[in-house]
Amino acid sequence: LQKATEINPKYFTAWVNLGGVSAQMGEYELAGQAYRKALNLTDDTAIRYSLGKLEYELGNFKAAITEFQHILKQHPNDAQTLHDLALSYAEIKEYETAKQAIQRAIEQAPNDFKNYFTLGSIAMYQASYKDAVFAYVKALEHNNQNAEVYVGLGLALAHMGDIPNARQALQQALIINPQHAEAKHHLQTLSR
Repeated sequence: LQKATEINPKYFTAWVNLGGVSAQMGEYELAGQAYRKALNLTDDTAIRYSLGKLEYELGNFKAAITEFQHILKQHPNDAQTLHDLALSYAEIKEYETAKQAIQRAIEQAPNDFKNYFTLGSIAMYQASYKDAVFAYVKALEHNNQNAEVYVGLGLALAHMGDIPNARQALQQALIINPQHAEAKHHLQTLSR
């Protein structure tokens, strides 16, 4: 692929594939460079999304936000991009902006449990435990087999002082995933 891009620097597909292969191999800088070269040739939403995800994984949250916002100018109702935008804003502690983005994602994909889970996580960051419980319960209405949601619910309930229900939520997380270290840790902490 590198040879192909040397021979023809305007070979869009080669740049895209070089980005994908490089990302899979853990060569993230090369992946980012390849995606940017591809975007210079053609503004492609899927490639821009891949670059945004890559920037997020590298901890370059502001760069990820830039990519996701660019996508949303063309596709303002893309629930997945709104979700990832919310996560990126949460990482830089812009919780109100994150909350607005995830609420827009929920409007577009009201049956996607991960949007409610993310809303619950944002509420936890803001110490809005009642809102977190509400969001986690909504997430469980759409997927009651996710240990992470039960852990979040358990922590929110514990912060509210509802220890019996917090224990029950954490125990449910362990039923789903008996090796869940965080659930075990918090359950032990509540048992002290």
